[in-house]
Amino acid sequence: VMVVGLVACGAKAPEAPVVDETSPIKNAGFETGELHSNTTPGGVAGAWYNLWASCIVAFEAPGRNDSKFALDFSADGQWKQVRQDGIPVEPNTDYVLLAHSKNANNVNVVVKTADDTTNLADFGVPNDTSNKWVRHEIEFNSGAETAVSVLMITNSENGGSALFDDVQIFKKGEVLGTYPYDELLPRLMALIEKDENL
Repeated sequence: VMVVGLVACGAKAPEAPVVDETSPIKNAGFETGELHSNTTPGGVAGAWYNLWASCIVAFEAPGRNDSKFALDFSADGQWKQVRQDGIPVEPNTDYVLLAHSKNANNVNVVVKTADDTTNLADFGVPNDTSNKWVRHEIEFNSGAETAVSVLMITNSENGGSALFDDVQIFKKGEVLGTYPYDELLPRLMALIEKDENL
C-alpha cells in the first residue's frame, strides 16, 4: 500500500469521514487502508480488492472531507479493476450506488450480478479536471440477486485515472447514510461567500 500527500498547514477542520459499516459495502471510505489482491472474481468477499494485482492501485491521503484515505487509480497505461463482491441486497429492489470521484479520466463504476455475468449498472464517470470531489448517484434494480459486486474499472486499454472515495449502496428513497447535509452544504457555502458578515 502506497500513501502520498499530506494535509496542508492551515487546512479546515476535517469533517467526519464515511465509516458507516451499517452500509452493505464494507470499508466504504477506504479508511482501513486495506486493499487485497486476487486473480479471479469472487475470491475476496466483503472487502475491496485489486483484481489484477500487477496493476498499481494505491491510496492517497487525505481523501474526501480530509478523511484518512482515498482510492487512487494512477494513469500508467494499464487496465485496472478494484471491486468488492458479496454485497448483500434484497431481490427486486431499487437501489442507489453513491460514489465520489476526483479528476476522473476514462473510468467506469459498475454494479454486477453475483455470478459476474451481467451488469446491473454501468456508469461512465464524466472526465473531470477540476480537482474537486464530484458526487455520483447511480440507480439500479437488484433483479433476482441477493448479492452484487461493485467495481471501479478503467475503460481503456491505455489506462485511466481517478480518485474514488465514499462508495456506498442504499435503497432508493432512503436517507443516504451519513450524507444528510450533502445537498444543503453547497447552498450554505454560497450564502456565506456572499455575506462576509456571516
